[in-house]
Amino acid sequence: MKIALIACTKSKMPYSCPAKELYSKSDLFRKEYIFAKTLADNIYILSAKHGLVSEDTILAPYDQTLCGAKTQIKKDWSKKVLKQMEDTFDMQNDEFIFLAGQDYIKYLIAFIKEKYNAKIETPLENIGAIGKIKQYLKQFEDEEEKE
Repeated sequence: MKIALIACTKSKMPYSCPAKELYSKSDLFRKEYIFAKTLADNIYILSAKHGLVSEDTILAPYDQTLCGAKTQIKKDWSKKVLKQMEDTFDMQNDEFIFLAGQDYIKYLIAFIKEKYNAKIETPLENIGAIGKIKQYLKQFEDEEEKE
């Protein structure tokens, strides 16, 4: 099974709702979500507060990020998420597609690689700044609008 993992965003809807809706206030998240649907069987969100979250999990708005957090906080968060992944996925056979910045994936991917021979993709990693990523993702948004 292919699993896409998208980072949470600072912009959130001001009410409790499914995670995919909570973060949809962010243009980048919306574009990444559409892209993820073309790549994966299931989509999960990497939440700075909650860790691994199903797209349909109801969440209240919160203000927490890993951006700029100390290394130990990122490592502790990554270990928590790895445990959640182990409880949710087949770590040996599932494929993981990360659509998230380094603050969210650097240590998590390192911990996964250290423990498992999992297939990992980071298709947005070498595109560049957020503006270039949005430009790249726009093509998938345009394709969805045609359908």
